[in-house]
Amino acid sequence: MFEAIALLKDELDLNVELTVPDQFVPPLPGWRERSPFIARYGEVDFYHYDFYGPGPRQDRAQPSDDVPGHELVETGLADLMRGELTVEALLVAVGAPRLRMLGLRMPERSEMPSHPEVALYKAVDRLHPEDAHSRYNALIRRLVSYERELERGQFGGGSGPAP
Repeated sequence: MFEAIALLKDELDLNVELTVPDQFVPPLPGWRERSPFIARYGEVDFYHYDFYGPGPRQDRAQPSDDVPGHELVETGLADLMRGELTVEALLVAVGAPRLRMLGLRMPERSEMPSHPEVALYKAVDRLHPEDAHSRYNALIRRLVSYERELERGQFGGGSGPAP
């Protein structure tokens, strides 16, 4: 199989890198049970990788790394996938409906807090009680900047739907 891939790579002048999905995003708990069996060839069993989990970064719509909020969303997605409810994860949970609409793979709604805005505010307040309100608003502004940039990239130069 690897020889066939190498031949196709050369013939089509493509860059092919063999990778494993969990090199991009940590696997979700239970991924083995959700990976459907494909076939058995000799002593080797082949499975689809967890359809429920996130795909490689290239499969997701996303703006460049210099967009405000990028690091928060990337960290938050990874934390959510691991089931950790960090400030970043809660911020992503706040934006989940819009981010999902824009093409980012998100955990199931049942795995998210039922009121992520409240959970986010409480988490920020625990860390920074003296200025929780302004920090919460700053996080929301960075999330909105990220979402808008995602829309610009998806719908072409800011001509997408209004936020």
